[in-house]
Amino acid sequence: MTPDEEFLVEKAVPQLVNELVLKVLRTRPNNVLESSIKFLNSKRLASIGLGVPEIMLPKAGVDMHKWAVIACDQYTSEPEYWDNVVKIVGDAASTYNMILPEVFLETPKEGAVIESVKAKMAEYMKNDILVKQKPGFVLLDRKTGVVPSRKGLMVALDLENYSYEKGSTTLMRATEGTILSRLPPRVKVREAASVELPHIMVLIDDPDCSVIEPLFNQKLKKVYDFDLMCNGGHLTGYAVDELGPVRRRRPLVHGSMSGNPLTPDEEFLVEKAVPQLVNELVLQVLRTRPSNVLESCIKFLNSKRLASIGLGVPEIMLPKAGTDMTKWAVIACDQYTSEPEYWDKVVKIVGDAASTYNMILPEVFLETPKESAVIESVKAKMAEYMKTDILVKQKPGFVLLDRKTGVVPSRKGLMVALDLEHYSYEKGSTTLMRATEGTILSRLPPRVKVREAASVELPHIMVLIDDPDCSVIEPLFNQKLKKVYDFDLMCNGGHLTGYAVDEQYQIEQIAAAIARLADPEVYAKKYNIPVPDKDKILLYAMGDGNHSFATAKLHWEKTKEKAEDKEAIMDHPARYALVELVNIHDAGLEFEGIHRVVFNAPSDHLFQSMKDWFASRGIVLTTATCGSVQDAIKAAEQSTPEAHKLAYATPAGPGVLTVTKPTKNLETATLQEFLDAYLADNKGSKIDYVHGVNATATLAAKKDNVGFFCPTIDKSSFFRTIIMDGAFPRKTFSMGESDEKRFYVEVRKIVP
Repeated sequence: MTPDEEFLVEKAVPQLVNELVLKVLRTRPNNVLESSIKFLNSKRLASIGLGVPEIMLPKAGVDMHKWAVIACDQYTSEPEYWDNVVKIVGDAASTYNMILPEVFLETPKEGAVIESVKAKMAEYMKNDILVKQKPGFVLLDRKTGVVPSRKGLMVALDLENYSYEKGSTTLMRATEGTILSRLPPRVKVREAASVELPHIMVLIDDPDCSVIEPLFNQKLKKVYDFDLMCNGGHLTGYAVDELGPVRRRRPLVHGSMSGNPLTPDEEFLVEKAVPQLVNELVLQVLRTRPSNVLESCIKFLNSKRLASIGLGVPEIMLPKAGTDMTKWAVIACDQYTSEPEYWDKVVKIVGDAASTYNMILPEVFLETPKESAVIESVKAKMAEYMKTDILVKQKPGFVLLDRKTGVVPSRKGLMVALDLEHYSYEKGSTTLMRATEGTILSRLPPRVKVREAASVELPHIMVLIDDPDCSVIEPLFNQKLKKVYDFDLMCNGGHLTGYAVDEQYQIEQIAAAIARLADPEVYAKKYNIPVPDKDKILLYAMGDGNHSFATAKLHWEKTKEKAEDKEAIMDHPARYALVELVNIHDAGLEFEGIHRVVFNAPSDHLFQSMKDWFASRGIVLTTATCGSVQDAIKAAEQSTPEAHKLAYATPAGPGVLTVTKPTKNLETATLQEFLDAYLADNKGSKIDYVHGVNATATLAAKKDNVGFFCPTIDKSSFFRTIIMDGAFPRKTFSMGESDEKRFYVEVRKIVP
C-alpha cells in the first residue's frame, strides 16, 4: 500500500466512510450535510462510551419529597433509618418501592422484597406513574448539610467500555478492588428489574470545568426542585435535551445519467453530492493527518455547514486596552448627510484621540471638494492604527451585542462575516442574501473608491434573519461570556456592551441554528409556500447599510476579476463582509420609514407638478393642510390601497396628500415614482433620504425645501413580502431613528 493508503487503513477511514454512506442510504435525509454531522456526533458519543438516555420521571403531582430515597447501599447496619423512610413514604409513589435496601441482603426478607420490587416497577409503568422524557441528560444541583452546591449530570455509560478486572486499561475503570462475592445478589435484583434507578456516581477529571459547569450558564427547563427527606438537603434538576432536528426519510428517486442507468441508491447519492462530500472528507484527512480522525471529520463537516449558509468566522480587531471607547465609536457614515453640524460636533468630541471617525468617509462629504482628501486621510490612519498596535486581533469568533438606545432598553445583535458569493443586489435575485430595497447603482462608485483604498473594514451593515423561535442570537445571552467592551456612546447614542463568542461549540451551535432556518421544509411551513429548491431560499435580508453591502460585493467582484489565480483568490478576505446579524423579531428592533427631503424645490411648483404628473396618468391628487406634523402623520395613517395618504411639510406648514387609485402597492413607491420624474426634469433640485421625523421637519422648514414622511413597513410580513414580491422600493424603511443606528466599533482586515 502507499503511505496514504496505510494511513487511511490505520485510522479506519474506509470503515467510517462506508458507515456514513450506509447511514445516508438508510435514512434518505433531505439535508445530507446535517445528517452526516449528526451521524458523526453519534460516533463521537460512542467513541467516548456515552449514551443519550431516555430518562423517566414521576408524573406531575407526585410528592417528590416522598419519591426520592437515598442509595440502597447506605445505612446497611441501621434498619431504623429504613423504618423511618417507610413511615415517611406511606402509600405514596416512591423509588423506595423499586429498590432493595442492602440492609435486607442475605436476610429472610430478601426474596420477598425482590418480588415486590418487580411488581411495583410493572405497576408504575402500567399506571403511567413514570413519564418518558425527551432523550437527553439531566443536570443536577444538590445542596447538602455540608456543601451549598454539588453539580452533576445524569448520563448513560456504555458498559462495553468498562472492566472491573485488576489492571484494566478500559475507558472506564474501577477505583478500588471489586469484591466479586458481593455481585450475585445484586445481579439477581437487576435481572428481575424492568427499569434501573441509579445511585452510581462516576468521576471525570476536568480541571477547566468544561463539561458540566458551562451548562449552568444556559437557560434550561427545570424538571424538579424539592427538599430531600431525612436531612438529605435539596435537589434541583434541569433538562439537557437539545440534540438537533430529526430529518424525514425521503422516497427513492429513479433516473439515469450520461446514458448509464443508475440504481435508486446511486441516483440518490449523486443527487445529494455524497461522493463529492466523501472525497473532500478523505482528502482533508490525508492533507492534515489528524491524530483523531473522527474529531477532524466533525470539524471539517462543520466548516462545510458554515460555508453552506454563507457564514464566516471573522478575525475581529478591537482597540487596545485604555482606548477611550466613547471617542472610538462613531455613528454610521450614511447618517446626518444634510447636517454637517452633527459631524462638526463629532470632530470636537474626538479631538486627537484614536477613533473610527478617522477611518471612515462621512457621506456628508461625498461629491464635495473634501472627498478626496478625506479618503487619503482614511487610508493613512488605517495604516497608522495597524502599525502602532492600536488595533488588537481577537480570537476568531463572533461578538454578541447588547445596545441600549434612547428609545429601547435592549437591541441584540451578533457580529459575523457573510460570504459575498451568496449575495446579489440584482432585481429578482434568489440568492441566500438579498437586497430588501432597490439599489441605486450610481451611489456605488464613490463608495467602492473608499473600500479600494482601505486595508480594513468598519461595518455599519445590519442584516436581518427571520427567527421567530429566537434560536440563534438570544440563547447566547444565557451563557457565561467574556465581556470585551461596555461603554456609553456619544451624541445620545445610548450604551453598548459586547461579548466574545469564540468557543468552537458556540460557533457550531450558532451554525446549526441558522442551518435550521434554511431547511427547505421548515422554510416552506413558515411562509406557507411550496418546498423550495435550496438555492432559492432567502436566509439573510439587508436591514441597514444596503449600499455598503452592495459596495463590498462590487469590490469583491472586481478583486476576483483582476486575480490571475482564480482558485487562490477565493480565500481572499475581501470575499466576506463584516455585519451585525439581528433577529427581525427582536423586541428592541423598530422599523421606521425613511423620509424624503427635496431641496431647491418651491412647494407651489413641486405640488403643481405632482398634480399634473398624476393627472396625466388618470390619477387624482389632493392636498390638505394640518395643524402640526404629528397631526399630518396621524391623518396619513388612514391610508388604504385605494387611496394612498402621505404626510408632508413645507416652510408654509405641514399637510397630507391623497393619491386616489394608485398603481403601486406601497405609499413610498407611489411617491418615489413621481420624485424620480420630477428630479429628472428639474436638475437644480436635489433629494436626500432622511432618518427621523424631527430631522425631516427641521430641513423641510427651510426655504424652498419640501419634506415627505413615509410610513413604516410591517415587520411580521417583511420576509414573506420579499420572497413573494421582491425588494421594496429604494429607501423604503430604516431600523430606528438616526441616533439608533450602528456605531463603528469592530474592525476586520480586507487585504491579505
